[in-house]
Amino acid sequence: MDENNPHFSFIRLNRQLDQVIILYNPRAGASTQSKSIDNLVCALTDQGFDVSAFADVNEARRVAELAEAQNRLRTIVVAGGDGTATLAANHFDPRIPLTLFPLGTENLLSKYLWLRQDAGMIAGVVREGLSAKLDAAEANGNLFLIMASCGFDADVVHRLHRQRTGNITHLSYLKPIFNSLRNYRYPTLRIRCLDQSGDQESPISAKWAFCFNIPQYAMQLPIVETANATDGKLDICTFRRGNLLNGLIYFFGVLFRTHRRFRDTKVIQAEHVLIESDKQVPYQIDGDPGGYLPLEIRALRRRLNVLVPLAWANANGYSQEANNELVST
Repeated sequence: MDENNPHFSFIRLNRQLDQVIILYNPRAGASTQSKSIDNLVCALTDQGFDVSAFADVNEARRVAELAEAQNRLRTIVVAGGDGTATLAANHFDPRIPLTLFPLGTENLLSKYLWLRQDAGMIAGVVREGLSAKLDAAEANGNLFLIMASCGFDADVVHRLHRQRTGNITHLSYLKPIFNSLRNYRYPTLRIRCLDQSGDQESPISAKWAFCFNIPQYAMQLPIVETANATDGKLDICTFRRGNLLNGLIYFFGVLFRTHRRFRDTKVIQAEHVLIESDKQVPYQIDGDPGGYLPLEIRALRRRLNVLVPLAWANANGYSQEANNELVST
């Protein structure tokens, strides 16, 4: 398999792998998710799988290691939002395929993979056993799957999680957005892209910085809709000006896909990015607070192993005839 080929590679799992572990996040999305987990367990059991569910990632990992040693583990079903998917990717062996059951607020990675909150559909994906390799990335040593950003939206995420006491919905963002609009001061960011030799290109000065692994963002805003999940590169979008008025201009520019024409917008690709500031600036990864700058981001080629629907695979170059021999043991 050519690791330099910027296309999806697919492997079909051995049908004898019959154990499925569910890792669920009881705090993901809305507060009525227990019935969804029960439905998922029933749907997988009806397909003949040996199913166990855990809310604790360390307990799930211990059981997964035992199932792997017995050569029985088929997949880890991650029932939650994007943060739960990132948590699972950080804790489980990357050779184990993950299956996403979207229960979060945005579910960006699930939307990208055409996965719905449908227990029957997810059980069918697990039965089909078609895995794909996607890129991931690393932010200050922590794995992320979708995107990282610095500035205003990261400030909103930090405020939301400081006030969070339970499950969240889209309405939960209203108060932290209002507070960020009143208080965020748009410090200057320095974005440096490094090539493979470690040489730095000229730094970019901006007030906003977004770094994408896959072309997904909240509200499906197409900030960098051309991002490729298999090219081994990150797609960085920066906006140079701060304040509310410019934020609205950028928002509507993104909404109508005209922002790349702006003189103060810059979109580039890189494998290694450094973001710094002289002020305290928050960053977020996959919708969760990450910390404060400086931030070092590296692309990780084909680090993520996920089960995908056949329709998605067919739309992304899968050929049954060409892949008959690709069966995981």
